[in-house]
Amino acid sequence: MQALEKFLGTILFERLQRSVKVTRVGEHHHLAISGGPCVLPPKSASGRKAISSMLERRRAS
Repeated sequence: MQALEKFLGTILFERLQRSVKVTRVGEHHHLAISGGPCVLPPKSASGRKAISSMLERRRAS
């Protein structure tokens, strides 16, 4: 996630002692990518593949 934040140049998650909270900017990026409500994807191979695809499209543009 830190690599994604570095790539985008913004903080997407507020790191708390025992949890992580999505920032307003993080919510905005999620909605822009997913086109749906802000619900974090499950930790799955397909979720990681979707993020990789999104990053590749951003790099290409």
